[in-house]
Amino acid sequence: MPADADIVVTHASLEGRVKRVTDKPLILINNYIGDPKLDTLFNQLTAEHKH
Repeated sequence: MPADADIVVTHASLEGRVKRVTDKPLILINNYIGDPKLDTLFNQLTAEHKH
């Protein structure tokens, strides 16, 4: 995992492993295609980029 990562997006089944190696904010998804959390993340990132 890159040391300069701001967030970690990973499958929910990997939550325990990720928490052992980082304290970065996690976005846990169940399905890489069509998960509403990915839409929310995309909207947040594009809104931040516009400012």
